[in-house]
Amino acid sequence: MGLKVSSLEGIVVWGIHANASAWGGKAAVKKAISSLKKERERLSLWGGDFNRGIAKAASDGARVCHPLAHDGSRLNFTQWNHEQRGSTGRGYSQKLHLPEGKALSFPVDPRGVIDYVIHGKGLEVTAEPNCPTVEMWCEILAQFDHCPVVYTVKKKAA
Repeated sequence: MGLKVSSLEGIVVWGIHANASAWGGKAAVKKAISSLKKERERLSLWGGDFNRGIAKAASDGARVCHPLAHDGSRLNFTQWNHEQRGSTGRGYSQKLHLPEGKALSFPVDPRGVIDYVIHGKGLEVTAEPNCPTVEMWCEILAQFDHCPVVYTVKKKAA
């Protein structure tokens, strides 16, 4: 996980990588939610690989912000495997966030949105595109199995 903090201004940032299991993911989200219920943690943010789908985290009661792809669309996945059964995105592939005519030379098997942030009630969190170009996105898909998620975080106006 990469983390860039420009200015904290009293904001507390926690990084997490949950145990790679359904139980571990559920426990990680539960811990973040429990922590953020404390008044002193209202300006806190937990971010990383939760190993629990973002929709499930939201239904658990977490304040989440859905990450964005390079083109500004909501990411369909943040983790994937490189397997023969995956898609290469031939033609238009909304599933892989590839424009028409762009194809990969390798298969990608998307797994879900498990990398995101959970934040306290005192923060305003805005998702930003996860990389600047489709070419960089293709390099990320080729080289890694998780993608970056990028957010702007600031205190809510009083």
